[in-house]
Amino acid sequence: MRLVQVGANKGDDTLAKHIKKNYDKLDFALFVEANPLHIEDLKKCYEGYENVFIENIAIKPSTYKEDTLKLYYYEDDAPLYAVTSCVKSHIEKHYRHFHYNEEKLHQFEVPALTIDELFLKYNIQELDWLLLDVEGIDAELLLDTDWSKYDIKKIEYEKLHLGENKKPIEKIFKDLGYLKSVPLHHYDDVWIKPS
Repeated sequence: MRLVQVGANKGDDTLAKHIKKNYDKLDFALFVEANPLHIEDLKKCYEGYENVFIENIAIKPSTYKEDTLKLYYYEDDAPLYAVTSCVKSHIEKHYRHFHYNEEKLHQFEVPALTIDELFLKYNIQELDWLLLDVEGIDAELLLDTDWSKYDIKKIEYEKLHLGENKKPIEKIFKDLGYLKSVPLHHYDDVWIKPS
């Protein structure tokens, strides 16, 4: 099994449980997490595993030319810090019902790569499973990438914030011959390439 999870958070999630049950089948796993507050927990989650790589970077659309990306998080989201985004309004949207206070918004900057640059770095042409959860720019990344260049058997992404881009994204995968399937989480969409 070869997989990439972009937006891995602290690990210790449904995917981590699946991997632990199927570790003997794991040939390659890359976990990408932009929030540096999660990296130690992510490393602990997968310590002792072979063929596992962890990257503390952000994934950016190709239109963004800088080598780093500024990300925001909200102080009251501690200790999980589940919502970290390069889109400030995405943070505000999540916390506006909790007496949102601009002074509690913090930022940091991390190195950033496009999906193509990340795949090139790890020489990825084929994957069994790609999972994307990039808080606020999922649609932009899904529409920005030429998925026909890769042989990915299963693509799973968070569908909650796709808005008007949901249908065009679905069309991309339908046109590539993918079929919609059952996701890990109810807030995801998943597409499987028939063998």
